[in-house]
Amino acid sequence: MHSTMLDLHKLQFEMLCNELETLFLPTAIVMVEGDSDVIFMTKIIQLHLPDRKISIIRVKGDGEVQNKLHILREAFGDLQLSPYHNRILIAIDQIHSLKTERIKNQGINEDNIFVWSQNGIEYFYPQELVAEGFRCSSNDVGNISLENDPIEYNGIRKTKKELAEYIARKLNLENHLNDELVSLIEQLKRV
Repeated sequence: MHSTMLDLHKLQFEMLCNELETLFLPTAIVMVEGDSDVIFMTKIIQLHLPDRKISIIRVKGDGEVQNKLHILREAFGDLQLSPYHNRILIAIDQIHSLKTERIKNQGINEDNIFVWSQNGIEYFYPQELVAEGFRCSSNDVGNISLENDPIEYNGIRKTKKELAEYIARKLNLENHLNDELVSLIEQLKRV
């Protein structure tokens, strides 16, 4: 039965020219952990994948990832048999890395689970933009405690959300991106 259902999904998808956008559905879904992640990743995708419709969904840790995956399973059926099988990506902070096995067991491709090496998206902002926001040199960025909320440095105070909004406004294609972000973008290009 599963191969029959898979064949049906594949046929439906091929009849739509292999593009989920023809159904007004996103090409891919990316789950991220906080408001700052949503703001920053939305801008990254606008810049690097402007022709793709990608949904960014905010989750709070592993428990909510499981809940969102359950909702997607309710909507699309078995995720391993759905057109979204390889189109759901999850970017989680390092503190949740031990729970990736549970995420894989929900039908998410291991290549689509990104565990940031640092605990917070703020560590992946281009250093030159963080330095500009706190009026310091790029060399000083390592001294800023980016896990705090609000973040204070050099007499300047910004909430994590304010910093994300500032970075998103300034971000452009010329900014250097961390290799982990580049890997996520490359994976989105492949879906």
